[in-house]
Amino acid sequence: MSDSQQKGPPTYSAEQVTQGKIILRKPWQRIVFMTGLAAAVLLPLAALAVYYFR
Repeated sequence: MSDSQQKGPPTYSAEQVTQGKIILRKPWQRIVFMTGLAAAVLLPLAALAVYYFR
């Protein structure tokens, strides 16, 4: 079976594939992104503190 007649999704080599970049051009985009990161850390810690010190 030749390459042009492959079945299924196309395959890519490691050189062709790269990870995406997060582009935050405006100040409000940076604030929202950083707030989301902080919330992802602080909310579980707050929940554990409430459960532990109850």
